[in-house]
Amino acid sequence: MPDDTRKLLSEFLEGDYETLKQRSKFSSWAVLKRACDEGGVVAPSYATFCKAVGRRPKFDQTLKRQGHRAAYVHEPFCWELSMTTPRHGDRPYEIGHIDHTELDVEIVCSQTRVEIVNQDKAANHWLRSLLSSARLGPAQSFQQWLQSLP
Repeated sequence: MPDDTRKLLSEFLEGDYETLKQRSKFSSWAVLKRACDEGGVVAPSYATFCKAVGRRPKFDQTLKRQGHRAAYVHEPFCWELSMTTPRHGDRPYEIGHIDHTELDVEIVCSQTRVEIVNQDKAANHWLRSLLSSARLGPAQSFQQWLQSLP
């Protein structure tokens, strides 16, 4: 494909197809073809135009065409929760972070105040917690979240 054609193709993708007007691929390609014919440049085929649309980043494309709420679905997934992680998840517990922590505890009977010993000495006590990403802010730590509980 000639360089002039590539340049016009990228210009029309950004300036005509990826806009809030949400033009169809065909109508945007037709405008591109007309501009190429008027400028004496070889026009790309409709299939080439569709492949170029498909190669563009889906998140950026949806953001430009439909806005940030529609583009949220295509946003890169957040695999780790750190102090700088932005909020993610539209509803509570849509995305959750599970933590399994081994505890060093002694279990005591509330009536007799005698330690309850496990029959299986290898058995460990675990704290399992599920945190909703919608509830955690970007700078909120697990300790801060625990303190906020009633």
